[in-house]
Amino acid sequence: MALLWSWAFGNEDATKLLTIGFGNNGTARVVPTNSSNSLYTYSGDNSGRYSLALDGHYGYIELPLSVTSSFNSGWVSIPVKSISTLGYYGNQILIRALAGSGSNRGVYAQANSTGTISLYVDNVFKETTTALDLTGFRYIALKFDMSGSTWSGQVYVDGAAATSQHTSTRTAESSTLVRIGPGWGWLGNPDFILGQVVLYDDVADSGETPMYVTRISPDADSPFTSAGWTPSTGSDDYAVVVPPLDSTTYTRKSTPTSGDVIGLFTDGGVGTTINSKLNTTADTIVGRATTDTLTNKTISGSSNTLSNIGNSSLSNSAVTVGTTSISLGASSTTIAGVSDLTAGSINIAGNVIKSNGSSVVEIGAGDGLSVAGNLTVAGNMTVTGSTTTVSSTNTTLADQFIELGTGRSGSA
Repeated sequence: MALLWSWAFGNEDATKLLTIGFGNNGTARVVPTNSSNSLYTYSGDNSGRYSLALDGHYGYIELPLSVTSSFNSGWVSIPVKSISTLGYYGNQILIRALAGSGSNRGVYAQANSTGTISLYVDNVFKETTTALDLTGFRYIALKFDMSGSTWSGQVYVDGAAATSQHTSTRTAESSTLVRIGPGWGWLGNPDFILGQVVLYDDVADSGETPMYVTRISPDADSPFTSAGWTPSTGSDDYAVVVPPLDSTTYTRKSTPTSGDVIGLFTDGGVGTTINSKLNTTADTIVGRATTDTLTNKTISGSSNTLSNIGNSSLSNSAVTVGTTSISLGASSTTIAGVSDLTAGSINIAGNVIKSNGSSVVEIGAGDGLSVAGNLTVAGNMTVTGSTTTVSSTNTTLADQFIELGTGRSGSA
């Protein structure tokens, strides 16, 4: 499959996050921050980027159920750092995929006071990573599968496996509740900074690979030539849109490369406005250099130029005249299998040549006519000209009367 959903945080507090579908536990415990040491971002212009500070006392967010309603297998990937000692209770859950059935069972990664991360499958401890330095951002990815009767889980750190894959026998789940955040510690002490969230819907995806998610403003977008399009300066970074999303600031990367990812969100509901702009329903965007099959498309010949289309690319690459096939663009001097042909008022059908009108059929156009075989004249025959020569071995006339000089006037 592929990337399922991603989120770059903006200046939304807990109340705002609730209105757009997130779950959380209060404004005092979920706070947006854009201090210089709290941003997970590319180098250069960081204006408009935010992270989310989660305090250690039940500070968590839950991803929108509209996203995870059928999410039972794949990856939850987050960049996270600790900006203080782990709270009073020490061990704090970072990523938890809870069974959607409400059993409170799940697969999760837990940060420990020792700096390690522990993997739990079906709420049962499986393995602990080596100690990590969490004072800087680490890209933590939880690969899990609860789609079958055997649940599995594995933790990756900065793109590499940090635990083995572990399993547990359990009833299959059709959906999950994804919760991110510590959950224990001192009240008001922001233990963790969450940089962004990326979900993949298949364990075969490369969800462990670190990447950046940023924002653009799809509702306010305009053509490249618009004066409102203002890229920032810098060799490898471009300005991001500062909320609210109707900003006239745009983002652009003039030389995108394979692997670049753009995360989109809308203020009034995840995905709603984006889909309405692209299509009435979710669809696939076709790239200029990708290999795709197009259906239900109309191409106007008057406004498009189609070139270098070989006959092999056409369903019908030839025309057939009679029984003779002629490739498009080719010619043939011999046509077979024509049983009836009309040219002007002359019709040739089988071995009969006739006029479709009252005119006389003329053969030879004054240049003469040579008949190699027998000639049978069914009607009257009129011969005009100055001289008529008959040269044959025997001339047989069945008529007993021969008239000479008919129509002549004067003496003989």
